Amino acid sequence: MVENLMQARIFEFTGGLVCLDFANTLEDRPNNHPRELLNSYSDLVSWSQQARILEDQEAQQLLEEAARRPAEASIVLQRAVVLRETIYRLFKAVAQDASAEGDALVLLNAAIADTMTHAQVVPGAARFTWGWTVNEGDLLIEYCGRLCSQQQIY
Repeated sequence: MVENLMQARIFEFTGGLVCLDFANTLEDRPNNHPRELLNSYSDLVSWSQQARILEDQEAQQLLEEAARRPAEASIVLQRAVVLRETIYRLFKAVAQDASAEGDALVLLNAAIADTMTHAQVVPGAARFTWGWTVNEGDLLIEYCGRLCSQQQIY
């Protein structure tokens, strides 16, 4: 059974940018016991919906697809957490006026490059927007594409 979106956790959006809010889905980082807010694929979908990356209908479709393919949904969650930690490391470096750590920029650029191979410009109601061509049920490409396309380059 698919989790009811109305019972989902309420996330805070105080970072000013969606990517910062995404990085903040691991709370209390300086603490010895940070609190993970993305404990399931449905948490990731709920966060994306509250961040206005996904519409209600899209969120429901993803949850239904994940229920049919739980192993893939688990992999998507793991990859999203890696992306989140990469974003965190990059913005931590910016905040500390330091260089990006190790391979963080390489990992982010690889995620963007993978996502952009699926990007297309599509007509919207009053303007053109990003759209994403995805394989049947690809649960990560559209998510990453929407996350990245809503951001300005810092």
